[in-house]
Amino acid sequence: WATLDIYAPAPPPPPAFDAALGWDGDRYFTQILAGLYEDIGIEHIYDIQLQYSSDNLITITWDNTVWSNLGSFILQDAFGGVFINVNMIDGSGTVNEAFASLDNSDPSHPVLSIFNTAVNTLKLKVTPAGSSGRSR
Repeated sequence: WATLDIYAPAPPPPPAFDAALGWDGDRYFTQILAGLYEDIGIEHIYDIQLQYSSDNLITITWDNTVWSNLGSFILQDAFGGVFINVNMIDGSGTVNEAFASLDNSDPSHPVLSIFNTAVNTLKLKVTPAGSSGRSR
C-alpha cells in the first residue's frame, strides 16, 4: 500500500489555505491503510489538519449517498466534539455557532463551515461495517 500513499509537504505559510490527513506524525494527501476482517467494528481515527486562508473560512461538503452500508463516519473537533460533532452519514449533528455552522438541508450533501481558527484539527472517526468475505 505504501506506493498509494501520497505525502503532503509542510504547510505553506499563512494566510494560505492548507488541509492534510495526519497519521503517525506524518502529513498525507492520500493515505491508504490495509483493512483486515479484524477491523470490522473497530473505530479508526484520522486527523485532518487545517490551515485557514486570509478569509478565515473553511467549507467542507461531502456526498454521502452510498456511505450508509460502509460503516460509521463521525467528524469532530479535536476536543472530543465540543464545538463540532457531525454524523457524516446523514448530516445530523451539533456545532457551536461561535466556531462553525452546519447546513444539512440536503442530507446527502451536508455543508460544514468552520470560521474560528481555534479549530485547526478535525478528527475523522471511521468504524467499518459489513463482512470481510472470509470464513474462519
